[in-house]
Amino acid sequence: MGCGSIKSVQETNQPIQMKQKSLKLKTSSTLPEEIKKKVFRNKDGKLFYIVEEDNKYIQVPLLNSAEQNSLLNRRRQMRTQSDQLF
Repeated sequence: MGCGSIKSVQETNQPIQMKQKSLKLKTSSTLPEEIKKKVFRNKDGKLFYIVEEDNKYIQVPLLNSAEQNSLLNRRRQMRTQSDQLF
């Protein structure tokens, strides 16, 4: 049964990625105007915006949905592992 679930995840991978691209475009247009003016791309092509704080400019990366999901999943896995230890 486990093998079947793995196959279905791989099959559904591509349409999900295409959806994320279209979602990314939608979310970039809904950014607040103040941030939108300060959004830049670094050499890797990743988006970030600049926040001015105490006369210092701070670069804040804009994560796309795939990166955010992987970070959230990593945190969830760490939580479940620590729960299993006790």
